[in-house]
Amino acid sequence: MIALLCTLAWAGPVADGATAWEAGDIEAALEAWKPSADGGWGSGQVKFDVGNAYYRRGDLPRAIAYWRAAGVYRPRTSGVSHNLALARSELTGVPTPVGAPQLWMRIVTPGELGLIGLFVAGLGSMALVHRRRTREGSRLPGIGASLLGAVLVLLASWGWWVQTGMPVAVVVDAPAIGRVTPDLEAEPELTLRPGAEVAVLREMRDFLLVETGDGDRGWVPDGAVLRIPR
Repeated sequence: MIALLCTLAWAGPVADGATAWEAGDIEAALEAWKPSADGGWGSGQVKFDVGNAYYRRGDLPRAIAYWRAAGVYRPRTSGVSHNLALARSELTGVPTPVGAPQLWMRIVTPGELGLIGLFVAGLGSMALVHRRRTREGSRLPGIGASLLGAVLVLLASWGWWVQTGMPVAVVVDAPAIGRVTPDLEAEPELTLRPGAEVAVLREMRDFLLVETGDGDRGWVPDGAVLRIPR
């Protein structure tokens, strides 16, 4: 019942946003969609729609952030890769995007892969139990399935760790100055233009240690970047 109520409460604003979008009211669509996109619902489609709205508004950095978020939650969402490539082609002076997912993450999420691994491992265990009871056939299929399931679960755990342990952020609004230490008076190391996609390695006070896809690092103010919505 609680899940049903949450789904209904979520569906209302999403529908309102879709109506506003069809009417050409981008700001109203964003106002309706963003609470759901930012509230941990895990809807890749809503995050994708928010990215579309920001792109229509001309805010490329935020469009990229929400499209990347859509790819994390729903890697099979149609158009994510195409839209990201389009937005990136319109940017100049930004480093190589960081944190491109592994090939399998473009097909399934770590959570989905983990469930598949548990299912396969469960089938392997059932096969071994059946073999033990009947003493018929070989144990190799059961052992192989159990091992494959364990590998898939480990791979899924690694994928989850990558996504949570090194979150991706996008520089928004104004260039971000990366400094040697987390201090506004520290020597500048690099300048990141809006739209730069960086990995967040550490946090200290109001600063983040970020790394570009080219391997350059620097401490930037937390408010200079938007972490992709989870």
